[in-house]
Amino acid sequence: MKKEKLLKVVLGLLFFSISFIAFENYLHFKSSLVNNKPLAYLFIDKRINKGGRGESYEMDFLYKKQMHSISITGNEYDLIEKGQYPDLYLTKNKDDIFSKWSLKMSFRIALLFFLLFVLTVLPYSFIINLFRSVKTS
Repeated sequence: MKKEKLLKVVLGLLFFSISFIAFENYLHFKSSLVNNKPLAYLFIDKRINKGGRGESYEMDFLYKKQMHSISITGNEYDLIEKGQYPDLYLTKNKDDIFSKWSLKMSFRIALLFFLLFVLTVLPYSFIINLFRSVKTS
C-alpha cells in the first residue's frame, strides 16, 4: 500500500513538473509573438527523421552566423518545397528561436501531462465512478 502511494506521489510530481515547464515555455513563446516580427534567417536544409511510430520533420537554418535546428510540421516541410519558409521568432526571455509549431507543441504537452497529473492524483475509485456515470447518462 505504501509503495503504491509513493509511486502515485512520484508520478504526480513528475507529471506536474513536466506540465509546468511546458506551460512556462508556452507562455514565453506566446508573449514573444506579440508585436514581434519574424526573424530573417538563411535556410540550409530540411530532413525527415524516421523512427518509432512515425516521422518527425526538422529544418536547419543560419541565424546570426550560427546554425540552428528546429522541429517543423509535415505541412511546413511540403511548403518549403514550394519556396515558402516558416516564420521563426526569437523569445525575449530565453534567447531561443521557435516557430508556431513549437508554441502548439508546448501547449499540447502541458495539457497532456496536466491530465496525467490529475489522473494520477485522483483516487481510482473516483475515476471509475466518473466513467460509470458517463456511460449511464
